[in-house]
Amino acid sequence: EDLGEPDDVERRVALKELRALILAEPSLHCRTDDSFLSIFLRARSYDTVSAFNKVKGLFRVRKENPDIFASLGPHSIPFDSACREHGLVTVSQGTDPQGKPAILFRLGSWNTDVCSLTDLFRVGILHSLYLLRKEESQT
Repeated sequence: EDLGEPDDVERRVALKELRALILAEPSLHCRTDDSFLSIFLRARSYDTVSAFNKVKGLFRVRKENPDIFASLGPHSIPFDSACREHGLVTVSQGTDPQGKPAILFRLGSWNTDVCSLTDLFRVGILHSLYLLRKEESQT
């Protein structure tokens, strides 16, 4: 499937520019591998400044919300209970009209006996991060 990628030379230039912007920002400690940077470049149509602003925004949100992002992983939250046992958060079987997957929250079924509201958000974030690893979800 065509992801709207520029040609290889343009893509490499954009990756190099975004990597340089990140490395020049002393307070920003994040991955700079091609696959990570491509997530932001695809989302911003290879506009490196806009992609850089999204990277900074993500890490600002993470820093401002340590209760949500600290130790974020399926083993640090009631992932099985919220997803598999109670179906509170799922990824749709199909896609939306643009071919993208959708994360479904069954908020009417949520209660604090299953998980806290913070953990429900954390489960949704984990699903989002998983989907962002798939190239077809990045445009």
